[in-house]
Amino acid sequence: MRLDRARNLLEASDQPLKAIAFDCGFASPDQMRNAFQRRLSVTPQQYRGSFRSRSA
Repeated sequence: MRLDRARNLLEASDQPLKAIAFDCGFASPDQMRNAFQRRLSVTPQQYRGSFRSRSA
C-alpha cells in the first residue's frame, strides 16, 4: 500500500522524494528507494521521470 501511494504521488505531484517517503510511511527516503528497486526495478526518481516523459 505504501508503494502504491508513493507511485501515485510521484505521478501526480512535484513533492520532493523525501516528503513523499515520509508521507507514505517509509522510515527514510532510502527505504522507499529500496522498495522501489526491489518491486519495480527502478528508483523513485527514474519512475517519476519515465512517467513524466510518457505523459508529455
